[in-house]
Amino acid sequence: MIEEFEIEKIESALATKTMENRNVAACISQDGKDFYLSTDPTFTLETPVVVGCVMKCITSTLLAKCVHRLSLGFRDRVVDHLRVQSKAGRSVLEGLELWQLLNHTHGLDDADIDLDAVPRHPCGRIDIDALCTRIARAPRISTPGLIYSYGGVGSWLVAGILEQRFDSTYFELLKSELLGPLGIDIAADLGPHDVCPAWGGRLALSALDLMQFLRPHLSAPGGAIPEPLGLLRTGEVAMPAWGPWQCAATCGWNVYGLNWLGHNGNRDGTGVALRFHRTQSLAVAVTSSREMDCFFVMARLFGEMLEEFSVDYVGYPRPLGLDEWDARDRSRFLGFYDNARWRIGVTESSRPGFLRMRVFDRRSSSSDSILDRQLRAAERDVFLVVPPGADYPFAQFVGEDAATGHSSYFWNGRQLWRYGGG
Repeated sequence: MIEEFEIEKIESALATKTMENRNVAACISQDGKDFYLSTDPTFTLETPVVVGCVMKCITSTLLAKCVHRLSLGFRDRVVDHLRVQSKAGRSVLEGLELWQLLNHTHGLDDADIDLDAVPRHPCGRIDIDALCTRIARAPRISTPGLIYSYGGVGSWLVAGILEQRFDSTYFELLKSELLGPLGIDIAADLGPHDVCPAWGGRLALSALDLMQFLRPHLSAPGGAIPEPLGLLRTGEVAMPAWGPWQCAATCGWNVYGLNWLGHNGNRDGTGVALRFHRTQSLAVAVTSSREMDCFFVMARLFGEMLEEFSVDYVGYPRPLGLDEWDARDRSRFLGFYDNARWRIGVTESSRPGFLRMRVFDRRSSSSDSILDRQLRAAERDVFLVVPPGADYPFAQFVGEDAATGHSSYFWNGRQLWRYGGG
């Protein structure tokens, strides 16, 4: 737990020179007592920022709030709750369970659908037939329930189920069933086309709003889990392999060290970080107009509390020595890895101890790569990307084909790419 003297230490740290020119607002709730911190008078606890990927947690919470009223079960088949007219669209849903949509184990490949360009009807409701038809164009990443791969399609389909069952837009349901009852107001100029169930769209909330959203998720005295939000802590799945910032996912939430759940959001250069504890009445909401400020302050102020920032917890793989690298069978990593939008080519490198990674846009007629990086070999089939980037901070080769011994997937900590041959 955070003791009050530690809260005072955090407040003191905000006044140090390391926080100069930082632009951050933070709310902490502990056992029903709230603490409010900020670094700049021009960016306050009431300043809204776009929520980005935090929207997946909001969508999963909206579903949980409605699940009993709609007589839904998280293990129900999606085809039993989502009306799709086309044969191709219905085939996309075969084998899917509702909880798999939220924890990213549905196996669907939505990489070719732009973030906020979900097909919609003129009224703003999601066009489920058009969405499922588009998803059907790409082969699945994997069979349902097998392996995690991050994306937006699960949240879009959950929103579609809610829209069909309530005969309303996701936007109106969000206001009437979740944000409104929590006392959270949103910008008056927003409409159904402006809010995306997975990536947020234009929806902007403040640090105070986000703490109001987190509050119902907190455990009651004695560790009791509030219902129906306790459903969101079931069905946990592990990441496909080593990941430095999170170890699992559960129904829309990421699982971090020391029993923390949460999510990060970053859109239009802003940053949002939410965390709450599974068993203690403890939550943190941080917002910033600058993404890097948000996560700098998270690590600086809450590093002792949030194990995800601990070097011991992360356990960064040790780079391999040249003798170790030369003794390895590198051929099982080489070749192309595909999803609906991007192709990754992995080849030998002229640099000892490295492979070469190039990224191609499958929608482009050009044969040139859009990204060319070196991969520094480390333990556990992990490769450190040189120079690193937001989308490819590291790479790992996951799984093995029993017949050939070749790696089945390329993993960058978020998405999977299927091995597509040499």
